[in-house]
Amino acid sequence: MNLSRANGLKFAGLEMLVGACKGLESVDVSYCCGFGDREAAAISGCGGLRELRMDKCLGVSDVGLAKIVVGCGRLERLSLKWCMEISDLGVELLCKKCLELKFLDVSYLKVCLRFTTLILYLCLILFILRSHLEI
Repeated sequence: MNLSRANGLKFAGLEMLVGACKGLESVDVSYCCGFGDREAAAISGCGGLRELRMDKCLGVSDVGLAKIVVGCGRLERLSLKWCMEISDLGVELLCKKCLELKFLDVSYLKVCLRFTTLILYLCLILFILRSHLEI
């Protein structure tokens, strides 16, 4: 579902949408000005979500990301480009909870050595898991 650039997107509307569309697998909320942690909490109700784009959702922090990764643990594709409030803490939880992740875009985030190490760790875990599944 493409909701990108929808300026009036709020928690109540997203909560109703998620409740009515239980089978959502893909959601794009990129460039939604009012999208923050509360709206991310509404999206976390999509347990079967496989793909989520949140490019330039400047109100999303580690708290919103945590809600999403706990509620949507089956994510395969996640884009967090320009989500400047997401830090190492959020990425660490992502690495622990979303083991089916195949694509992660963290362009323009505040990157530090620990952040990079966490992403490399996630890649290693995913490689090991896939190797064991192919045997």
